[in-house]
Amino acid sequence: MCFSWKIRNWDLIITPEMNASMLFQYLQDTLGDFIRTILDSGDDCEVDPNKVPNNASLQRHQKLLTMYCEMAWFKIINSHCFFPRLGSIARPLKR
Repeated sequence: MCFSWKIRNWDLIITPEMNASMLFQYLQDTLGDFIRTILDSGDDCEVDPNKVPNNASLQRHQKLLTMYCEMAWFKIINSHCFFPRLGSIARPLKR
């Protein structure tokens, strides 16, 4: 009884930690270099009107931020085939 409960509920036990770990690794692999490049570029993407000196700068920052967001989404969309599948990892662990 106890053994069968463990087998049937294995996913409930390992899923939260493995999901977090796999998601972190996926995001790091997918966006890590991209985010480092943005941070190293020194580009200013501030879009808070109270923190930007003038409207021209605000518009430039908005376009830059929009471009970076679109690039990030394209990277995520194009990496869907690399997104980890918990089932394929959990099955060998059950054995």
